Amino acid sequence: MNTGSGNELAFGDVRIIDGVMPNALHQELAIFFQEPIWFYGWKSNAQKAQAPNSHWNVFFAGTHKHETAGSCEAELMDNEFFKPVQDLWLLLKAGSLAGHEPVRVYANAHTYGTDGYVHTDSEDRNYYSTICYMHLVWRPDWAGELVFFNQDRSDITHAVYPRPGRIVSFHGAVPHCARPLSRDCSALRISLVYKTRKISGADA
Repeated sequence: MNTGSGNELAFGDVRIIDGVMPNALHQELAIFFQEPIWFYGWKSNAQKAQAPNSHWNVFFAGTHKHETAGSCEAELMDNEFFKPVQDLWLLLKAGSLAGHEPVRVYANAHTYGTDGYVHTDSEDRNYYSTICYMHLVWRPDWAGELVFFNQDRSDITHAVYPRPGRIVSFHGAVPHCARPLSRDCSALRISLVYKTRKISGADA
């Protein structure tokens, strides 16, 4: 587990960043995600063909395939309705994701009964996933942890509590899964996701 803000991230490591997102921006994003923007039916990469369950999603910019994607920064920044999402990207770009370019930006929301599945986001180790938790309240009894597995998926290596405002970065080729929410949870577990590629020659 890596809780620092340095740009170097070893494969298999998980960077947790707390306290970087200003409270005002977190509040603005939380209000933004209360708008009727959600689509139900999204599935993680490994779920596309065979999994029976889906979750909520809203897509902001980019394509659905990392390997053929170019930067989607211009597309993201072109829509003023996405301003809170843009502001958080600029904050990350100036900090932990310096030297990266975005290739996909979207948000997921889970409710009780929308189970996650173990999957990878890309097989290319030059691609990264950064998850930002947008809900304002989370309780330990609600579950919904983000868990990471070793490469043969035989054991859990990390588990991350979805603390409000928390930011988590990792290589997209690391197997991971959003664990189900408990029956006690009536809230949305909201994760804003920036999929990025490290620019050739960058130190990040």
